[in-house]
Amino acid sequence: MDRPKTEKSKIRPWMIVVAVILLIGVLEEQRKANLQRHNGAVSANHSVSLSPRGIQYFREYPCTDDCSGHQAGYDWAERNGIDDNDDCDSNSQSFTEGCLVYVEENS
Repeated sequence: MDRPKTEKSKIRPWMIVVAVILLIGVLEEQRKANLQRHNGAVSANHSVSLSPRGIQYFREYPCTDDCSGHQAGYDWAERNGIDDNDDCDSNSQSFTEGCLVYVEENS
């Protein structure tokens, strides 16, 4: 004896696949928007670039995190009118590199 079919919503495997693909697309768009927003904030005066491998660069110098150390060195050099590489020496490699970028751009 066959049971009558009831109207139950069934989740089909293809529905799950479509949902996952849509979710990945949304997350990727959010990641890109956040990166653009971040790069715009960090690089008000000059460009922070992103390599194809996803590494951020402050001019030719790779950033370990968000390039804020490079930005701080650049800003410091700008505020203080630094025009000699020797004046950029500090305990922070990224700060020093940011300062060097300023000197190079303004010498």
